[in-house]
Amino acid sequence: MKLQELYKKLQNKFELLIAAGCVVLLLSSFSLLVNQIRLQNQLEDAVSVSTTLPTIRWYEEETTKPTTAAPATSAALPQEETLSAAPLSGKTYVLNTNSKKIHSPDCRYAVSMKEENKETVENADLNDLLAQGYEVCSVCGGG
Repeated sequence: MKLQELYKKLQNKFELLIAAGCVVLLLSSFSLLVNQIRLQNQLEDAVSVSTTLPTIRWYEEETTKPTTAAPATSAALPQEETLSAAPLSGKTYVLNTNSKKIHSPDCRYAVSMKEENKETVENADLNDLLAQGYEVCSVCGGG
């Protein structure tokens, strides 16, 4: 009889130790979660201060200028002119009026854009569009 009582007491103590261990694990997990949220907020604050950093999304690939030939109806600028900052007018852009992004007509996002958000502008000045609050697409660069 005494052996069974001793066994039950040990079993109860063992169950208490397991419960205490679970509580410790839960508290440390909660502490890690709170710390992660704090660090994420600090990172967002630091990034929001600097507006010169590009936005990089995991679903966007870094691409270069498309290698497809320009349509015969459009007047293509020489490669040197497209890379310089001076001649920014006279191009055709596809605007997403919802996200306020500027895309080139052959950008994968311009092609898949909903028609109600799509606005095509010809002979547009990039600086004027930027002044209206639009941002250049991080994939195609707007042109």
